[in-house]
Amino acid sequence: MARQIAIKDDLYERLSRIKGKRSFSEVIELLLDKSGYEHADLLQVLQSQNELLKQILREVRMLNSRLSSLRVEVKEAREVRSVTAMTSEEDKKLPSYLRGNPWVEILEKRCREV
Repeated sequence: MARQIAIKDDLYERLSRIKGKRSFSEVIELLLDKSGYEHADLLQVLQSQNELLKQILREVRMLNSRLSSLRVEVKEAREVRSVTAMTSEEDKKLPSYLRGNPWVEILEKRCREV
């Protein structure tokens, strides 16, 4: 018993042009033969793609999990309450590249804003 299958109009038009005096079944069979794929080959390709998609999904879930933990670490790192000013005696103990460095003052202000 023949099965009725709906196909897109543009695909039907393309097959009709190829068809000539042959039946649609003959044209489809001819195209499948020319493609080099057998039913088993297509199934194998689909199974391979399915496995790859499963692997990608596992990786995405793992990365999501890691991303969630990174967000927590960033929040914890922002819990700096304040920075106290240093006395001149303490300032002398600092390495030379920190003494009088304008970035120290900028970073101190940013810590106060947090």
